[in-house]
Amino acid sequence: PGDRQAMLEEGKRLTAEPDHVSRQEYRIICQDGLIKWVEDCARITCDQDGRPLCIQGTIHDVTKRRRAQEALAKSEANLRLAQEIGRVGSWEHDIPNAILEWSPETYRIFGCSPENFHPTIKAFFDMIVPEDRDKVRQASTRARDEGADYEVEHRIIRRSDGQRRVVIEQAKVIRNAQGQTIRMVGTLRDITESKQAEETRIKLEAQLRQAQKMEAIGQLAAGVAHDFNNILTVIQGNIGLIEDEVGDRPEAAGWARQLAEAATRAASLTRQLLLTTRKQLAQRQ
Repeated sequence: PGDRQAMLEEGKRLTAEPDHVSRQEYRIICQDGLIKWVEDCARITCDQDGRPLCIQGTIHDVTKRRRAQEALAKSEANLRLAQEIGRVGSWEHDIPNAILEWSPETYRIFGCSPENFHPTIKAFFDMIVPEDRDKVRQASTRARDEGADYEVEHRIIRRSDGQRRVVIEQAKVIRNAQGQTIRMVGTLRDITESKQAEETRIKLEAQLRQAQKMEAIGQLAAGVAHDFNNILTVIQGNIGLIEDEVGDRPEAAGWARQLAEAATRAASLTRQLLLTTRKQLAQRQ
């Protein structure tokens, strides 16, 4: 019901403007109660004098594309939400005294607690996924030796459940009056949900592009077949007139029959193309 008014207004415009090609999307209620989205394309066909004869159009089920768009929008909303509610832990490394301190949130990210775990540099690297350890070690060593801040993304293995998480680690180097690095202060942010949401968004975008591509190909094929069928109708009509004119001339009549048979085969191929296109569009829904 919410789409009826817009559909009626578009119908009025179509009848008022013969050159207008209508293209709109709206929802329909099927006999089984399901609601589907369709794309309705229509135009008025006129005779040689420009007088309207009929309205011709096609209706395509675009529910899958609509759902992909909605899923993509939802995924993007979830990604924004995950970024807003992301929790960040902090840590501090006293380099001369080899003391590493974590905030409560850092303990939670690593799946442990101050009561059952004492953070050390060795224990920290043990919880990093083996493939990422060299990357983190190089970033930390370069920052300590050069006094530069660093940011590195890497994966960790939670102590509590063995789950792998993706984090971004940022650190700032503190030097003493002599220029020696004495402390490193940093943050640790769990971005696992954001990464998953981003991967889902990329996957959904690829699915949406594929659905749009296949839909466009189907519509093009259907449009070509429809126009070609109109041309064949004219050809077949003229062949009939020719057959009437050359009925008493056997050779010319034979040629006319060959033309008629060829036109009939072409019309059959056109109908098959239209049928195949409709089936393919239905199968993708």
